[in-house]
Amino acid sequence: MQHIIWYIISTLLGCAAGLATLYLVPNQMEIYIWIELVLIHGFLGGLRAVPFAQTFIQAAWTGIWITMIHLTFVDAYLASHQSELAFLDTIKVMDSYVLTFVMIAPIYWVVLGSLAGGLALLAKRPRENRLPDLMAEATSHPDKS
Repeated sequence: MQHIIWYIISTLLGCAAGLATLYLVPNQMEIYIWIELVLIHGFLGGLRAVPFAQTFIQAAWTGIWITMIHLTFVDAYLASHQSELAFLDTIKVMDSYVLTFVMIAPIYWVVLGSLAGGLALLAKRPRENRLPDLMAEATSHPDKS
């Protein structure tokens, strides 16, 4: 059940980020959406049992949803992202923006997943180091006579 909740959170984050980058966030500010997604996934992923692998998958899942939103509204996305349009024009595969998106998007998913997974490892590490010390302090109280 917990895995389903994580996938729902990742799906909602992906849909929200995809729609925000379409209609609300200017092209120059889109990098901040990506940074926020890495931070959110990284710190939440630090709570997971296997932080890197699980966070990588969840962050990549978010990236897939962002891509699906952008592909669904590809005309609106390209109209508001002129620099991406110029880039896609230089490498367009078989005269198809959609096919080019589908070929390039997994690179973003891997980057998003790797950064978030690495941050999850960093977020989990201090807690693992402190927990035994806190447990030792909690169990070794001097006798009060």
